[in-house]
Amino acid sequence: ATGVLVAHAVTAETDTGAWLAVSWLPLAAKCLWLVHGLWERTALTATALDSIAGIQQEARDDAAVARARLRAEATTEATRLTAVTEAGARVARTQAKTAKRLSKAWSTLEKARADQEAGPALTSVTNRVTPGVTPLWELPVWGPSEPVPALESAPALSDEALANLVDQIRHSETPALSYREMATRFRAAGHSASEVRLRAAWKRVVAA
Repeated sequence: ATGVLVAHAVTAETDTGAWLAVSWLPLAAKCLWLVHGLWERTALTATALDSIAGIQQEARDDAAVARARLRAEATTEATRLTAVTEAGARVARTQAKTAKRLSKAWSTLEKARADQEAGPALTSVTNRVTPGVTPLWELPVWGPSEPVPALESAPALSDEALANLVDQIRHSETPALSYREMATRFRAAGHSASEVRLRAAWKRVVAA
């Protein structure tokens, strides 16, 4: 501000002295501000100055830690992106190699099917691929065969019979068996019942 005022005073045609006198005011104000700051520091006690220094140092430490954390996160992200990119490249290379091998295998199989000697044999043991060749091979049947009758399932137990059976298994040992032990022995003995019916019978036996 002082430089601007001095330049204006030099270029002004009138009141040059007045402009020069005014131009020193910003510089004087700055000097007074510096003197006041020095006086304020001398007016503080040693404990206050130490506290101010500690606060300033703590702020610098926090800023340094924040910068280090940002750099570490950036490095980690760059490493992750590099790993993902390399993994994607490996997957792409593996897929390309697999596709190449499959194409070679299909080409070899196609040549074998097109061969006059291998084609009929392949068609006999696989799906028909060449018209006019022998049908699929079938296993011979040795003698007459009779269908095996389906095994009949055991008749379902009535609610009363089921409750009696549950009570008998439950009290087969002392102390009485738990529901899990009873259900395991119930099914191991060859009996069958749905979980809902079995648990309902258990509740009736226990409540009786």
